Amino acid sequence: MKFLILDTSTAYCSVGLKIDDKVFSNTKLVPRQHNKYLLQMISDIFDEAGVDKKSIDFVAYGVGPGSFVGVRLAAAACQAFAVGLDIPVIGFSSMFAIAKSTATKDKSAVILDARMGDFYLGLYDLINDETISENVYKLDEYNLAILNGYQTTGDSIVSINLIPDITDFNMNVENLVSFVEKEYIRQKNNNKLTHETYPVYLRGTSLWSKNS
Repeated sequence: MKFLILDTSTAYCSVGLKIDDKVFSNTKLVPRQHNKYLLQMISDIFDEAGVDKKSIDFVAYGVGPGSFVGVRLAAAACQAFAVGLDIPVIGFSSMFAIAKSTATKDKSAVILDARMGDFYLGLYDLINDETISENVYKLDEYNLAILNGYQTTGDSIVSINLIPDITDFNMNVENLVSFVEKEYIRQKNNNKLTHETYPVYLRGTSLWSKNS
């Protein structure tokens, strides 16, 4: 199986390519400059793998939540592949990708400041690649008990004294290869494959203030 993976929802621009049993990847920290690097990174990774872009079976991308421009860029690139090559698109949660790229424990909680009095919280079982829940909450709904048993990663929200265990989070789509391949097979078996992209944007105007 051959497929391309993209995520540009954070300050990182991350590209991965699975060609049968080999994985090629490239991730750069390029705050607010994804549009300058993404297409060249895609071209470079196909050159490294020695395959033609037309050979891939599907394309996958991080749907967000994340910065409007970043998520939109990855969605547009995937839509171009889907339409041009008549192949399906697989979306994955960018918060789940952060957990897979950063967490050091089996149970991970990813926290993103959605601004305007809200925050996003995703809870994940990384052993089973399972999303337990993903929701947006009002700051006044925060209860420390929500995070019991989870290693926390993401944005600090000082106003409610919510300081994650890991604030220096990263993103590398190489960590999503196995999950994405399984998700493609699951959707194919259930006749759920689509050529459409469904990005998820965060609210406010100053997302990813730490890294972007």
